[in-house]
Amino acid sequence: MGKGKPLCSNDFNATTESRFWAKVEKRGADDCWVFRGGLNNKGYGTFHIGGTDSSPWTCREQKAHRVSWCLANPGASTEDSCVLHACDNPPCCNPAHLSLGTDLENVAQMIERERGANGEKNGNTVYTDKFIAAAILRVWDGESRRGVARSIGVSRTSVDGWVIGKKRKLAHMEAILCIN
Repeated sequence: MGKGKPLCSNDFNATTESRFWAKVEKRGADDCWVFRGGLNNKGYGTFHIGGTDSSPWTCREQKAHRVSWCLANPGASTEDSCVLHACDNPPCCNPAHLSLGTDLENVAQMIERERGANGEKNGNTVYTDKFIAAAILRVWDGESRRGVARSIGVSRTSVDGWVIGKKRKLAHMEAILCIN
């Protein structure tokens, strides 16, 4: 998911490093340092490494935040790792905002911080979180899952997933908040 091509500080020379930092708008130590070069369709900065006039096909495109992390951690490698943003700002390249993590940690952060297209943010969603929360509350009030499913025109399996929090976690949380 969040892993890019393996990258380590050996991939850089002084020219590449200065070319990279020239595209970063450095601010205060705690502020986001925004990459001002090219961005991909998800808003992450992209930076090209390698390639020469005689062999341009050796050029590799990397996400700018991965390059920043490697430059700040000489000798380290991003192989089998994701570079995570503490700030959730895709073009940020401030090394203080970046850390190595696993795919699982990256996905957990996405869900925890509601960054992904989950629930109502997903374009394929049919039911609102409020609709699902209302169905969950009916089950918690003693109505059978099958009865709730029939009355709202969905499968019992869908209601099961909503009630146990396996599907539509935000709707599940909304139902919990309604009873507290």
